[in-house]
Amino acid sequence: MSDSVLQSRQPIRINDRLILKIAIPFLSIFFLHLGCSCSLNVLLNSRVYYYNLLFNLALTTGLIFWVRKGVFWLNNNYQWKVNTAVRLLLQVSVNLILPITIVVLCCYFFGVLVGVPFRNVFRWHIELPVVALVLLIINAFYEVVFVLANNAGYEIKQKGAREPKMIMLKKGSELRRVPFRSIAYFNISNQNVYAVAFDGTKFLTDKSLDDLQSEAPNHFFRLNRQYMANFKAIDGFQKASHQKLSVRLYAKEEIATTISKNKAPRFKSWLQGLDSQ
Repeated sequence: MSDSVLQSRQPIRINDRLILKIAIPFLSIFFLHLGCSCSLNVLLNSRVYYYNLLFNLALTTGLIFWVRKGVFWLNNNYQWKVNTAVRLLLQVSVNLILPITIVVLCCYFFGVLVGVPFRNVFRWHIELPVVALVLLIINAFYEVVFVLANNAGYEIKQKGAREPKMIMLKKGSELRRVPFRSIAYFNISNQNVYAVAFDGTKFLTDKSLDDLQSEAPNHFFRLNRQYMANFKAIDGFQKASHQKLSVRLYAKEEIATTISKNKAPRFKSWLQGLDSQ
């Protein structure tokens, strides 16, 4: 099952809640007063000021969590070393251009809602460069966290995310609590998501494979768009065409699937890390 011995990857957890509790209010107030020439007394006596403050809090919170999730997703699916050009394009598109576009649209509709001209809600020459700079800083912060963790041989997990032991699945008209350890793999078939146990029993779930990927314990790996497998269900793997990996899964019967070249290095590292535990 192994090509070479790789370093064990133990999960660590990011506790950024304190940073977010400080950053979100600070940035919300900062953006609210950026480029504003009115005195504080005038602003505090204006009802629009408080609407604007709530709007900034909501928008800043959404932006930070968007970028945070985006960095996690990109690092899990598109590694810098595998395809730098694609990763850079996605990083700029998903975590810079798209958030800026959302900010501009939200400011426009907020101005329409409260009856304030758009030029007073969003000052292009001042706020656009600052928003872009803040987004770059947030991206850089989480990228540095991932780089340091990867160099130390760790796998990132968010603080407070507990690994569940059970999952609710359907068998006919019955709902059952099934241990994750008894599930060999999840797969998509005919637009339905199934959980296949090691004894071959097939269950149905209402959750998407993306949701299951974020909820499943560390011994599950998202192989591709159709399969997410338990470590113990992986019977072996070998090199395939176009730098892909062909993976054999076993649960009552053998099934073959593939892993893209982007995910292959992370898959090997994950597999060897669990092998060595």
